[in-house]
Amino acid sequence: MFLRIATSLLAVLFLLSSCDVSDDGSSNATTGTLQVYLTDAPGDYEAVWIDIEAVRIHVNDDEDLDDDDDGWVTISNDPMKVNLLELTNGELEVLGQTELEEGMYSQIRLILG
Repeated sequence: MFLRIATSLLAVLFLLSSCDVSDDGSSNATTGTLQVYLTDAPGDYEAVWIDIEAVRIHVNDDEDLDDDDDGWVTISNDPMKVNLLELTNGELEVLGQTELEEGMYSQIRLILG
C-alpha cells in the first residue's frame, strides 16, 4: 500500500508557464506561474484516499535544506481529501497555483495529513 501511494505521489506534474511582460512590451522572464497537478495510474483497489494539507516548494539558494521556513513558498494550504483512483486515464486534480520568481527550485513537498 505504501509503495502504491509513493508511486502515486511521484506522478505529480509541474508546469511552469507564462512570463512577466514589462510596460514597453518586451518580455522580462523574471516571474512565472507554477501549477501543480496530481494524477495516478490505475490499480486493483476500491479507493486510495490521501489527505493533502499543503503544497510547498523550496527555492534552491545553495544553503543546507532544512525544515524551517527559509526558502519555502506555500503554493496551496487549502486541505483536500483526494481519492487517487479517481485520477486515472488522464484525469488531473489541481493542487495549487502561484506566481514564482525566476530561479532554481530544488524540492516540492506534499504535506499529508
